[in-house]
Amino acid sequence: MPIDFGTLNFDSVNGIFLPTVYYSVDIGVVNNTGSVWTLTHTANSIKKDATNNLDSNVNVTFVKQADKDTGGTLRKVSYANSNSVATTSTELGTGWLRIYYGIGSGSGDATGVTPIGINKPAGIYSGSVVITLTP
Repeated sequence: MPIDFGTLNFDSVNGIFLPTVYYSVDIGVVNNTGSVWTLTHTANSIKKDATNNLDSNVNVTFVKQADKDTGGTLRKVSYANSNSVATTSTELGTGWLRIYYGIGSGSGDATGVTPIGINKPAGIYSGSVVITLTP
């Protein structure tokens, strides 16, 4: 499923481009009893071409979601550092995993995330994420 941040809006005060939306993915848990299992996040570069990517411009936040309104952050990393991030059933307990994806804003970003500036070429950037469950 494509994540389309749409046309980014230029913030002339801060000199950065910002989206009007962010995205989340819920990974439901049917049963957390028995053997410990692991969900692994594998990220493939969000790129326009061989030299231009958004890997350091996107926050990825992993949240232990207790119910639809209550969650606690497990970790927040740049998309560049989100490859092979693992979450176990022990960490989630009775909750489920929610992963948020959002363009860096210059405030509250993960380490290594910067907003998209005017030096980034316009165009379509594509990447992918795979979530793997292992016993």
